[in-house]
Amino acid sequence: MSAIAMVLNNIRSLILNAKHTFSDDEIAILTNHEIGVHMVTTMNGLQQPLKIFSHGFPNNVETQEGLAVFSEYMSDNLTLKRLKELAYRVIAVDGLAKGYSFSKTFRMLVNLYNLHKEEAFYITVRVHRGGGFTKDHLYLTGLKKVYDYYKQGKDLSLLLTGKVSIEYIKEISYLIDKKNAIFSKHITSSFSNNKNSNKTIDFILNNLK
Repeated sequence: MSAIAMVLNNIRSLILNAKHTFSDDEIAILTNHEIGVHMVTTMNGLQQPLKIFSHGFPNNVETQEGLAVFSEYMSDNLTLKRLKELAYRVIAVDGLAKGYSFSKTFRMLVNLYNLHKEEAFYITVRVHRGGGFTKDHLYLTGLKKVYDYYKQGKDLSLLLTGKVSIEYIKEISYLIDKKNAIFSKHITSSFSNNKNSNKTIDFILNNLK
């Protein structure tokens, strides 16, 4: 298990890496990211009359991970260090797409970006697991889309109705209007009040391309 924690939708459970010792900051992130979003959208999706809400809309991973990191932001747990880590993952995925080997990706992160060897190894393992896993490049793009959606004053609860994609927000509203879907029963508490106190984070997210 390369991740320190993950939600398994099929058994509705949060799985923790037994080999990892969690800091207080990691517990705060875990609470908002894994439970506050991934578990919430799992439970909401299972209550929908249409299976697509639990099976997943097209491109739902980008929105789901964006929501999860956005929950970190709203609860004042998104740090510059965390944003940098997400950016390094994108760089590692880009290397993978270019055909870099495990060792070349690792050396790039250490020698070119001055990452500590342990952190570089963890990121490289995440990206190269199973022969190559590119999911990590979606976290920042998903965060940017959800952040812009929020800044436009749109309803975040619609994105919690299940494993949905932000691109299908009009269709989700239509299904609810036609009684083919229901509003979110479980709501992520961090979305009700923006507690972010780091203006640098706002500056980065506002200008992220």
